[in-house]
Amino acid sequence: MSVPIRRHVPRRHALFAVLSSAVLLACAAVPARAQAPDYSGWQSLLDRYVVRLEGKNQPADTRFDYEQLYVDEGIWTKKRSERLERVHAQLFSVSPSALDDRARLAWAINAYNFLVIERATLLLLVPRRQFQRYDAVTQMSSADGSFFEAHVAQVDGRHYSMAEFERRFVYGDSTPMVEPRRAPGDRAQAGAQCVRP
Repeated sequence: MSVPIRRHVPRRHALFAVLSSAVLLACAAVPARAQAPDYSGWQSLLDRYVVRLEGKNQPADTRFDYEQLYVDEGIWTKKRSERLERVHAQLFSVSPSALDDRARLAWAINAYNFLVIERATLLLLVPRRQFQRYDAVTQMSSADGSFFEAHVAQVDGRHYSMAEFERRFVYGDSTPMVEPRRAPGDRAQAGAQCVRP
């Protein structure tokens, strides 16, 4: 069964995680560079689990099949995914400071999308409720914290939550989370290249 991504990402700042056709289908794969991260695992994950739905006389829609990934990886019993761990390591194998502005923004968008998919897949089911799924990511949490506040990535020796990662790398704003963003707007519209579903 495929599940609409929009159902799981109701917050505005999670817009990048919906694998929006408008953003990702317009993007080309990032050219290989000596310092660029390896996107092959991320592209393979998208190729396998993004389902394109096309209705008659309607624009195409994409959905990520969280359930199939959950089943394929045996997360029910293992409580982890080797595939997601490999993709995570690939995406975070390079320092974003080693990338030019365009490549850094492409990396940030791809890494943020992956982090949302990784966390939503690992936390897919409500504990002690058999196969009951959460209705939204805002309901998901772990011992580490809520969906957007738990530390999910380490970049250049610093741990980031999803909210911190988005502010720092997607928006390019280093102001503390307790202050309003100084860099408003959507940098994704600047035309960064990213991996396609």
